Amino acid sequence: MIYNVEFKYQVINKQGRFDIVHIVVGGGCTEHGIVNHEYTDVGVQKEALEALKQENNRHVRALFYIMSPSEMKYLETDYEIPSIWLEALEKDETLLEAGVCNHNEETEFPAYTGNMIKSWYRRFSQMWKPPNKTDTDYVTVQMLSVHDTEMTARITMRLAIGLKENATIHEWNFKIALSFNKHGDNHWYITKFHALCPATIDYMQESLKHMPELITENFLEEVRGQEQPVQWYQSVDFIQKFSMDGYVEANICEAREATNLTEIRLTMMHKYRLVNTTLVGYNLVPSSIKFPATESTTFEMSTVTSPPKKDEGWLYSQKWTFHLKWHNRDQFYYIQKLELACPEILASEVASYLRIG
Repeated sequence: MIYNVEFKYQVINKQGRFDIVHIVVGGGCTEHGIVNHEYTDVGVQKEALEALKQENNRHVRALFYIMSPSEMKYLETDYEIPSIWLEALEKDETLLEAGVCNHNEETEFPAYTGNMIKSWYRRFSQMWKPPNKTDTDYVTVQMLSVHDTEMTARITMRLAIGLKENATIHEWNFKIALSFNKHGDNHWYITKFHALCPATIDYMQESLKHMPELITENFLEEVRGQEQPVQWYQSVDFIQKFSMDGYVEANICEAREATNLTEIRLTMMHKYRLVNTTLVGYNLVPSSIKFPATESTTFEMSTVTSPPKKDEGWLYSQKWTFHLKWHNRDQFYYIQKLELACPEILASEVASYLRIG
């Protein structure tokens, strides 16, 4: 803990006296709240960066780039939070202490393995993004201690949840410890990793607010990324990104027991023989999202399909019902089941639908 103390000097009868009138506490000891990085020991920070810069293990070396904002160009893409550094997690589970905060179990960290941390972080990266594409200083680091074979740090990321611009920014803090030469290979490895919950949010509630728009946007990317026209049975691959171990139960019209993408596509293709109809519109139904958030919940989206030429057939609407299941360890809403209602004929396009193309 580091104290920044302000004294006020006052002369009384030719004698001096100091009074403490203001104290600001900074440092990395608090589990919640904002860490004031102005009180970081600059010498300690530089010493740690030099040690990491010389590291031969590229995964550990990635920590140097995270801790150096000017080097953020090293990231895998221009618009995602850094992840390669997690490959530096200690592979020997007996030497790794890892945990992720849980809003339902705030008193202690549930024990995580290295693979559990990576799974959580992957889903975390789906939900959270840097505030904007030009922001390269959303990561700050406070070195808490540096020794010849041990160093500890607190990494703070300023992130926004979901896809909307001007979304509220929250701070995520990660406490990490690195150990040197544990295996006689002269490398640094992350031996402790703790993700701290922002005290400002109810994470399940926030996730449900943004998950429907995230799923819908991935649906649109899937459709728009294919060669036009896109047949309606080609639009389901996006659910793979939100599935648990690649498994999603699907009920399609009267058909049942489709559990993988191939079965889902084939069922959609042959039902009603609407092979040549293409997707032209969609509508996310906000009223279908129920709050407060629960572990099992649903939301609805509707789509419109059209024949190649309007005078060759009817427009069809179809309701998609997504069944979501909260995964407590990954802290993520997975798509557990997808229900596709039988297509219904529309006499004309409905104004509430947004165009896909």
